[in-house]
Amino acid sequence: EHLESKYLRGQSSLLSVSSAGLWLRQTDGDGQSIVHALRIVPDTTELKNVIIFRFDHNDRFSGRIDAASARLADGYWNLEEAWITAPNKPAHFLDTYRVKTDLTLGKIQDSFAPPETMSFWDLPGFIEVLEQAGFSAIRHRIHW
Repeated sequence: EHLESKYLRGQSSLLSVSSAGLWLRQTDGDGQSIVHALRIVPDTTELKNVIIFRFDHNDRFSGRIDAASARLADGYWNLEEAWITAPNKPAHFLDTYRVKTDLTLGKIQDSFAPPETMSFWDLPGFIEVLEQAGFSAIRHRIHW
């Protein structure tokens, strides 16, 4: 599935989790966005300390959004306390702001590397990072 995404559909990994936080790539009506969050609230779809880098259909930077939190809803991220910036425009603050997304919680969780494809020795560290970010690592623990 990962090879199919990368080579047949021209997509790279949807998600990366590390001690520096969570990184997601998504498409929306205006192009693509890279979403970074320092953490996810366990058992929810809420991200904390969020930055969204937006790019147009030609992969040109089109803006940045900094928000205190983002909650995944049906077809959009609901951002709280958001600063919106765009090239050659002044930044402005909004209490709430919506960003379109094609992501779902299922897509995010399915984009983790399957435990069968990981080295036995890498699994404990990956499990720790997943759990620190607020994701379930049960599938990886069972395999380990």
